[in-house]
Amino acid sequence: MIATWEKHEGQAVDGIRLLRLLGGADASAAYLAELDGRRCALKVVPTDGVAAAVLLARWRQASELSHPHLTRLLRWGTTILEGPVAYVAMEYAEEVLADLDRPLTPKEAREMLTPAVAALAYLHGQGMAHARIKPSNLLSAGDVLKISGDAPRRIGEISPVGSSPYDPPELKTSGATAAGDVWSLGVALVEAVTKELPQTKTTPSRWPQFPFPDELRQVIDGCLQRDPELRWSVEDIAHWLRHGGPAHKPAERRRYWVPVSAGAAALVVIGAIAFEHRAVPPAPSIPPPIAPNATEPSPPPAPAPVEANPAPPAEAPRPRQPAAASGLADIVSAGIQPVLPKVPDKARLTIHGRVRISVHVEADSSGAVTSATLQSGTSKYFADLALKAARQWKFAPGAAGLAWNLRFVFSRDADHPVSVQANPAP
Repeated sequence: MIATWEKHEGQAVDGIRLLRLLGGADASAAYLAELDGRRCALKVVPTDGVAAAVLLARWRQASELSHPHLTRLLRWGTTILEGPVAYVAMEYAEEVLADLDRPLTPKEAREMLTPAVAALAYLHGQGMAHARIKPSNLLSAGDVLKISGDAPRRIGEISPVGSSPYDPPELKTSGATAAGDVWSLGVALVEAVTKELPQTKTTPSRWPQFPFPDELRQVIDGCLQRDPELRWSVEDIAHWLRHGGPAHKPAERRRYWVPVSAGAAALVVIGAIAFEHRAVPPAPSIPPPIAPNATEPSPPPAPAPVEANPAPPAEAPRPRQPAAASGLADIVSAGIQPVLPKVPDKARLTIHGRVRISVHVEADSSGAVTSATLQSGTSKYFADLALKAARQWKFAPGAAGLAWNLRFVFSRDADHPVSVQANPAP
């Protein structure tokens, strides 16, 4: 097949001159090409009819995305080359991570991760997943590292599943997801720093002899959790790059994603009130937090209601020290009055898997929210619901105001359509 592709070198495809074959197989070929006097990469896929229409629609959708660390699409269409083909011309990258013949150093690995995570966060915020993160799609155009931008998929989109070693274990049932991108990035990272593919049937913590650098072990372990609910998010990776640790501890994440026992019942009751967009007032006694850690001390019996400015009687009032809160029971016990988004049934039934939205809010000294901004999200519709709800939250008063990061997770579950976690902003 390569010989067949090579014979088209020097020809033109709709005004795009094919300079040199970069690689080819039965399913596609890539050329170094020239468009309007500038070099580009041209991908050619033998196909016609409905399959071609699907590719053109995907490329048109991808062309509307714009991020400095995503390769740009320049032109796409169909033509005849031996037979009917669909083609897409895109920004040319001089270097490809897959072609590097040596392992990356830890410093180089961090330099690779930073722009890749930024591009993925952008895609996820647009309701898209890359779904094909691997070394051959981690590129360098000029001095800028980018990920290929030609074929992102809608979150939850199911496509034919091959046998790529970069695919997340849940791909067949979940389709394209933000968590799946993190898994693929983790596999690509291991390969980049060791030139070997990991044995991903177990988590990295069970690979004591695997030769990746110790300083990368935490992020690799976070990316390659087989349970996507325990897997790091791109936010966690970005936090690790800046501060040396994830934004949320694994135990907090499990408590956040999986409400159980008495805590689950409390979530249903409080959630029902919040869905009516009424603030939840502090109560004289609060059910225990969701899935409490057995090593944590038990709460004191019959706690008193939360006051606006708690302070010892003989001292001047001091601002409340904020603490992370996982689930509504924890949030209310922290003196916060939350409001959850009200999700119409029609919208809830469109969800496949989970839709994660992160919102940064700032409150004034009275605890009232003064601003709410979207940090990341996988759907504009659900992001709007989360922002609207976040603006109605009320926090315990602080002397100089407070800043919080709220994480909303929407699911198809009629009983628990929204979960939430609140963390003080760094």
